Amino acid sequence: MSCWKTINLLKDYGGMRIALTAVSLMILFFIPEYLAMQLIHPQTVQRGDHALLFAGVLALAIIAHKILHIFPIVGKKKLEKKIYWLKMRTWREIPKNTMLVSLLCPFLVITPVLFY
Repeated sequence: MSCWKTINLLKDYGGMRIALTAVSLMILFFIPEYLAMQLIHPQTVQRGDHALLFAGVLALAIIAHKILHIFPIVGKKKLEKKIYWLKMRTWREIPKNTMLVSLLCPFLVITPVLFY
């Protein structure tokens, strides 16, 4: 197989299976991380005082993530684009370098902000 675009994971596995796998992996990695942090900082007490603030920031992070994926592609004026609910549909090919920048942009922007 010479082209990665011929692999359609959504068609092969289905959306529900992919989502279930993603959630399972998230839980699988969160539990050991949480236990390790509790061992390192046992004096930390968990409270739910700012649960709504956390939910709001999480929702904003998801929206920012989607926008940051689209941002490098929208900057290209030669592409015809149609943005519908933050899903990008293009009628022309996207250059490989632009696609790589588009995929890395949320990681390079959101991760340092969240670490800070």
